[in-house]
Amino acid sequence: MKDNSKPEQVFSLRGHSKPVTCLGSVVLENRDYLISSDASGLIIIWDIHTKRPYKQWQAHSDTILSVRQIEEELILSQSRDGTLKIWKVNNNSSVPLEVFLLPINPLNFCNVEYIKGNLITPATVDSNNFDIYRLKYDDNLEFSFTRIVTNFSAFALFNKTKKIEEIRRDNELGRNDFGIIMKMLLVGESKLFLGFESGEVIGLQIDLNSHIDDNESSKTIELGNNSSSSSKLSGLFNARPKAFNKTIINKDPPIKLIYANSFHTPNPIISMAHVNNSLITGSSNKKIAIHDYSNYSFDNTLIDDVIISKLHHHGIQSIIVDDAIENSFLIGYWNGLIEGMVLNQKIMQPKFEIKRDLPRVSISESTISGQESENPMKESIKLTYLASIQTSPPNTEGKRSYKSLLQTRRNYIGKLLFAAYEDGTIVAYR
Repeated sequence: MKDNSKPEQVFSLRGHSKPVTCLGSVVLENRDYLISSDASGLIIIWDIHTKRPYKQWQAHSDTILSVRQIEEELILSQSRDGTLKIWKVNNNSSVPLEVFLLPINPLNFCNVEYIKGNLITPATVDSNNFDIYRLKYDDNLEFSFTRIVTNFSAFALFNKTKKIEEIRRDNELGRNDFGIIMKMLLVGESKLFLGFESGEVIGLQIDLNSHIDDNESSKTIELGNNSSSSSKLSGLFNARPKAFNKTIINKDPPIKLIYANSFHTPNPIISMAHVNNSLITGSSNKKIAIHDYSNYSFDNTLIDDVIISKLHHHGIQSIIVDDAIENSFLIGYWNGLIEGMVLNQKIMQPKFEIKRDLPRVSISESTISGQESENPMKESIKLTYLASIQTSPPNTEGKRSYKSLLQTRRNYIGKLLFAAYEDGTIVAYR
């Protein structure tokens, strides 16, 4: 479908030899950079203007599941090697300094979330549950942490709301949990959404400011430096009677169940996004769900507002809300395609489709007998991550000549869509 708003491929970044697992933006000394990680544990901070690595280091020994900037010079990374680390980035060193290490559960596929010193991770003892830590550090980057929530089970909290016939039905189906947590999404400072292996979506309200440090279940450990969108979706939803009609409060810790939906069951949740009061979820099948959790009712009248759309491809790997156009989304699939979609009268309609430009020349290999054989060309390469980055406008202060002012404005990149792929390539679209 031809559309003038379709992004065009502008450049590629090639620095990873393994599948790229995460993308994000970082700001260092008022300059915008792209950060990426891969399945080997490598992290690269890219200078978007020069299209070259600014920093590059072997952060972990296994797949990185999360990488993000948490403070001005601090980068957090989490890996399946069983560690979560914090790195200090500065211009004086080519490799960031590791300043904090936390052992975590390596048997998971889930990211971590962080906000204002609060860290949410898959639980140390059970990937179906989660832990919450309070991190603190001083001017010398001496870190301490307190585990304020231990092995919290969203399934156990949800189970308190179920009727006897629902419990009997689940027992007949052999269902006794939601499976492992596949995705976490923290909205604001208090709403945590969880996507599970079973396809269940759970929303929780967490009062992160009510923790009392002398809680008997908490443990504080001191550690020194370690050297090793604004779219509007209201009025578009139909009522769908599902799940539960009560608010259940866990007394200690202060966690409240605010939403539950099983539409994706039995397909695991692999992507989540958020805009206003709506959660967007994708799974391994072709369906995407938009949950208006703000209209969820906990009185006698249950309202569960969900828009369901069947898309064109399996494996909804990544979802981005397009801030430029109301009710618009970018969807990345396993098969490498990216679709621009618009929500019109409760139906997802395609605006455009992006397919990565792949080499058209096949590569010859020598066989054991010495004869050359042609490798079949891949028609597609799996997409692993999407990220939209808005760079800051150029600083024209002090630019006196017309030539220098023009050059500065030409160097302004604006907004870019970055797509990462299984072959280690990152492609920029604009």
